[in-house]
Amino acid sequence: MIRVKDIWGDIEKEGLVEYVSKYEIWFKKKEIKEFLKNKRILLKDTGMLVYFIIILYFLAIVAGFIYLYQGITEGIGHRALFGVAVILLGSIALYIWSSNRYSVVIFIL
Repeated sequence: MIRVKDIWGDIEKEGLVEYVSKYEIWFKKKEIKEFLKNKRILLKDTGMLVYFIIILYFLAIVAGFIYLYQGITEGIGHRALFGVAVILLGSIALYIWSSNRYSVVIFIL
């Protein structure tokens, strides 16, 4: 069994910090069979709801650009400001939801 926090210095030297969680535990095949005999398992899975939410945020960004365009062409300042706000908030939310750490559902067996 290898605890990642024990070899964290080597992972930092190789530049793999963003791909590995500091609290992961890696098992060899023989060790994992022994571990799974009486333990619970955490499974990670990306559900369809996550993809649906990502599509909704993308559509919000598109709507923000439409509001911005209408605000600029028609000279309505509050509509353009609202469009910018929707674009910024939608972009931030889309980035958070599309990153791996927030788009994973954990099941306990």
